[in-house]
Amino acid sequence: MPDERTSRELMGGPETRLLYAKKADGVGDLGGGGQDKIAVSVEAAGCTIRILRRDLEADDAPLDPCFFEPSYTVAGATGFVVWEGSWMLMNYVATQMADEVRGRRVVELGSGTGLAGLFIAAYGAHVLMTDLPSVVTECLMDNIALNSGSSSNSSRTCCGEVTTDNARSLPAAASDAVAGEQPAPQDEDQVANAVLGVSVGGVAPAVPSDARCGWENSTPIGLLGGSATAQALDWVRPVKEQAAPLDFADADIILAAEVVWLKELVEPFVITLVTLLSSPKRPRCYMAYHNRGSETSVTFATTDDLLSCLRDHGCVVKLVTEGVPPRAGISCVIYAVTLRE
Repeated sequence: MPDERTSRELMGGPETRLLYAKKADGVGDLGGGGQDKIAVSVEAAGCTIRILRRDLEADDAPLDPCFFEPSYTVAGATGFVVWEGSWMLMNYVATQMADEVRGRRVVELGSGTGLAGLFIAAYGAHVLMTDLPSVVTECLMDNIALNSGSSSNSSRTCCGEVTTDNARSLPAAASDAVAGEQPAPQDEDQVANAVLGVSVGGVAPAVPSDARCGWENSTPIGLLGGSATAQALDWVRPVKEQAAPLDFADADIILAAEVVWLKELVEPFVITLVTLLSSPKRPRCYMAYHNRGSETSVTFATTDDLLSCLRDHGCVVKLVTEGVPPRAGISCVIYAVTLRE
């Protein structure tokens, strides 16, 4: 299992230890009755995104309820927690890609808890989150439902338009952002969020003239017209066999946050990604990554393993940025991946 930082500080955002013994208020228990869960929240463009993740520190965790499902793997089990690459991707989207994702259809690979995908949806993107079937049903769908109240009907349209008039219905921070004003942070938490780019999201990105509507049956997320839904996508199966009811080929952008850490995952991930990059829209992928392997690693993939495989399959990989994102605690990188012309 990866060297996850389990410190509450490094996992990012306020966290609360909870015990979910049964479904309540339409939200499931994320993977079986009686399991300890950690509630994680983060501010995103004037709203609060909340997810529940498994508590790896629980001493009395019961048998994983997904253990006997055919598609479930040890690697899949790590999708129920939040990794540092997610914070890196969220930071990059909030500070560098807000204009690019607004009004676009996004496919996220290996979404896990859905924190990053929901965060990006709050910035006006229409996000189709994907993972193994068990992760989708036991985690993603519940976390989407958990955030269904984060939107405002008076502040969104089908294609995510936010105008000066309906900006009056947004919270003060988001309204200021729409008006082009950036409130100054007032305390340490606000400073951290401002660095992450999540307290107000900066100046609201302009709605592109060719903005698109959300994926079918999506849930509205946030105050900028974004939405989210989820669908299973198992990398060891052909993409075309899983492209229903929603067609992954309709994506404008592909995102992935630290989804490859085992050597056995590299080839299936790359083949899946290349299939999506080969769609008529020729999307670009932004991939957050933290190297967890070494030259002597037998199990853990290295940066060279991943980049070599991508290039061998006809991809062009460019380093976009690197550093230690707020609340992550370790260095990560983001690569832009496209198909070679």
